[in-house]
Amino acid sequence: MSLPENGASGPASGVRLVPLAHQWIVGICSIVFDIDVGQRVEHSVPAGCLSPEEKQDVAFHSFPDSMSMELHARTSIKDRYRNSTFFFRIKRRGTPEAAAAAEAAGARGSTGGSPPVSAGVAGAGEGAGGSELLHDQARFLYGFVFCRQRQDPSLRRGGEQVSVVVLAEHPLSAALVPLSAVAGHAYFGAPGSAAPLQQVYDEVLRWPPPVAGPQLQLPVGFTALSARLPAWATLPAPSTTTAPEQYGANS
Repeated sequence: MSLPENGASGPASGVRLVPLAHQWIVGICSIVFDIDVGQRVEHSVPAGCLSPEEKQDVAFHSFPDSMSMELHARTSIKDRYRNSTFFFRIKRRGTPEAAAAAEAAGARGSTGGSPPVSAGVAGAGEGAGGSELLHDQARFLYGFVFCRQRQDPSLRRGGEQVSVVVLAEHPLSAALVPLSAVAGHAYFGAPGSAAPLQQVYDEVLRWPPPVAGPQLQLPVGFTALSARLPAWATLPAPSTTTAPEQYGANS
């Protein structure tokens, strides 16, 4: 499938127009704990996929309550880190930064400035063809987290923790839990860089549309995830309604 590049400038630059039926995920983020400001989003792919409010919420929910006591009890150098996985759900709120930039560019175009542009951000409510979800109800983001906590006495807090979060509007956990682990290991192979997250995101864009029932083989990295998705009717609301609108009905 060929995915055209968005022509927007600024925060919306490089955002791809993804049809709703192919939107497995909204994006992938890395979250770091800054000793001075607390949790913050380090990278988000694609850029601008979240609103400022959503970035705050995602960062807040992306770490366990405390550094693991099990981690502090370890003495072996190779055992001074611990990986954990979990998920959370938050309400969607605000306007994704890329969509806001596109709207501002469109407003400038209507007054003789730059020509209007369309953001087409995954999860922004519209697909590349401009189709919208039919139901105007509360929407949610599910965050599938791969968190690494590392003990290091040389650091001010005695350690650090970094999370990689796969974000989606539907809890397709059979595919997205293992995807978060793949994205996490890719990120920690080159910590601090957004490139591994972008590579994983680009591979997800090449997945076939989500369908329930058959065993799916979903290539990512050097492996293929094997997942069987549930019938949309078994998902929590509002996905029971919005998933079939987005992906088509299934049994």
